[in-house]
Amino acid sequence: ATISGSQKPKYTLINTGILLYFSGSSAIFLFGDYLSKIDLESQVIVWIFNVLLHIVFLILIHTEVWKTLHKDRKATLLA
Repeated sequence: ATISGSQKPKYTLINTGILLYFSGSSAIFLFGDYLSKIDLESQVIVWIFNVLLHIVFLILIHTEVWKTLHKDRKATLLA
């Protein structure tokens, strides 16, 4: 089935970013007690992974906002 214009999902990139970041961060925090007992080098790798997830999250949000603003500006120029 195809999705018509009014039923098309909005803010897909923001939703994807939220899903990725909060899923990854939740897993890290759920295993926080275990992670506190491993060596420091492994802890640093886990936190770098968390930072990378956050960067991807921010890029996806900024991309969606840019697309939305660009589309609105383009529609205004054509009107």
